[in-house]
Amino acid sequence: MDEEEISKKENDSNKKSSGLGKAKAVALASAKKMKNGTCVAIKWLKSKCHKKNIISSS
Repeated sequence: MDEEEISKKENDSNKKSSGLGKAKAVALASAKKMKNGTCVAIKWLKSKCHKKNIISSS
């Protein structure tokens, strides 16, 4: 192999690793949003059930 082919392969591997880094960042951001949304939904549901129980027990 000559130097040009070697440098081309190195550039290709750098592109792949930067793409994986971007995908990992997006996946982490999505997981955080999903976790936050789930937490908010559970809190909302608990508050609705709690209000329902207070009204029915009165």
